[in-house]
Amino acid sequence: MSRLVAAVLAGSLFDHPHRLAADVHEVDGRLRFRRDVPGCAGVEEDVELATSPALRFLVGLTAANPKGISPAELASVLATRLPDEESERAHSSVALLLNIRLLVPVLPVHPQHPAPCLALAGWLRDTGRGHLADRLLAIHRDTAAFADLPRRPGRPR
Repeated sequence: MSRLVAAVLAGSLFDHPHRLAADVHEVDGRLRFRRDVPGCAGVEEDVELATSPALRFLVGLTAANPKGISPAELASVLATRLPDEESERAHSSVALLLNIRLLVPVLPVHPQHPAPCLALAGWLRDTGRGHLADRLLAIHRDTAAFADLPRRPGRPR
């Protein structure tokens, strides 16, 4: 199992904890960070955007939660700080940060875990997604069974 699989799974869950991208810092009223380039392992790009009070708040709140914070919770907390007529902007603000990958999912399994499929299945079960854990374990068992096949199966005649 690759880190990509774990990242895609975690990224698709809006209630899954997220953290800040690498090297987030502010310079002259601009927020800068580094993000991974999709499809290019080990390649990052520099990103820069204008800061705002809402952006500073979201970055600060995320940084204050080292184990991550869910985007839904970020949006909810931000909405309470905005005027009532603007509270709907909170979800779009957080969605933008997800889209530009300033917020990235916390991987549910360490990238160097010796048994990543089993660990990911355990995490899925612990988070109430037992049906996905069962499916992942079935795929894992089927894949492991390939090792028991004859080296060169006979060809049909």
